[in-house]
Amino acid sequence: MRNTMNKMFSAIIAAVILMSFSFISPLTTNAKEQTVSIVGRVYEFEEKSEYEVDSSKSTSTSENSQTLGQFSITGDISKEYTNKGFTAYEITDGTIISIQYKYDSTLKNASKSEWHLVEDGKNIVNKVDLGDDIDYGAVILQTSFDGEKWFKAKTHRNISGDISFSDGNGINDIQLVNGCFYRLIVAYKTEKTDPGHFSITNVFDTELSYTECKKYAEVYSFYAGYKKSDTEVVGKEFNYRDQDYVKSTDKNNYVGSGSIGSKDPHYGWNLGTFCLSGYTDTGDTSDIYLKTVGNKIKLSFKLEQDIKKLNR
Repeated sequence: MRNTMNKMFSAIIAAVILMSFSFISPLTTNAKEQTVSIVGRVYEFEEKSEYEVDSSKSTSTSENSQTLGQFSITGDISKEYTNKGFTAYEITDGTIISIQYKYDSTLKNASKSEWHLVEDGKNIVNKVDLGDDIDYGAVILQTSFDGEKWFKAKTHRNISGDISFSDGNGINDIQLVNGCFYRLIVAYKTEKTDPGHFSITNVFDTELSYTECKKYAEVYSFYAGYKKSDTEVVGKEFNYRDQDYVKSTDKNNYVGSGSIGSKDPHYGWNLGTFCLSGYTDTGDTSDIYLKTVGNKIKLSFKLEQDIKKLNR
C-alpha cells in the first residue's frame, strides 16, 4: 500500500507542476466575492451542563436572541442550494472561503442586574476538550464529510474580539475539493443578580439577593464545495491493483505495520482499488502521468466490498 501511495502522490505532483508552468494569467471567474450572513441555532443550558449540543434541542435562533456575535462566510459563491438539510454553497474552483464571527460586547459590558457574561471554569464543550478553561467564551470550528460525525479543526477560548478562519487556518482547498460540512460552536456562561430588598416595617416583605445562571451555545453550520467534476474528467483511467496490504500494529491509532498472515480474517481480502483518471499520457517512468492543460484529474477509490458487513 505504501508503494502505491507513493506512486499516486508522484502522479499528482507531476500534474500540478505541468499545470503551474502552463498557466500564464490568473484564474478568472464570473462569480464575485461576497459575504453571506448565516442564521444559527441557540441552545440554553443549566449551570452544571457541558454544552451538550448534540443531545439537546435548540431554544431559539441567533436572529431572535442576544448573541455573543454575528456569523458570516466570505467567498466566490456561484450557487446556493441545500445538501442534507444544510444550506450549501458552490464555490468557484481554485478559490478559498473564509469564516468570520464578529464579536458583540453587549453581554460583556452589561451590568450585574442584567444578563451579563461571566467566566466559565470548565473546559468541555459538547464533548470537545479545549485544554483550558472556557473563561469568557469559546469558539470551536468543526468539519465533517457527512454532516453527522464532526472533527475539531480549530478552537479559541477566552474570546474578546472578532474571530476568523481562512486558508491554512482551519480551512483548505482539499475540504472544498471533496465538499465539506462546517460547524461553528460558540459557548459562554451568563449571570444576572437580583439585589433583593429589605423592609424595616415588614420582615415578610424582605427578599434576599440571588443570582441566576444560564449557559448558551450558538451553533452555525453550512456546506461548501467546488463544482462537482465527475462529468468533467476526460482522458485515460488507471486502476491501481498492485497494492501492498499490511495491518496496523496499533488498532486505536492506525499506526505501525505488520504482515497479514493466513490465519488473519482479512487475509486475501481486497476492499477496493484506487483509480487515477483524466490523464492523457505517461511520463518517462510508470509513476508519472501527464495531463492536458485545462483538463482535470481525479483520484478516487472504488469500493468493491459491502462496507456494512465489516463489523459482522
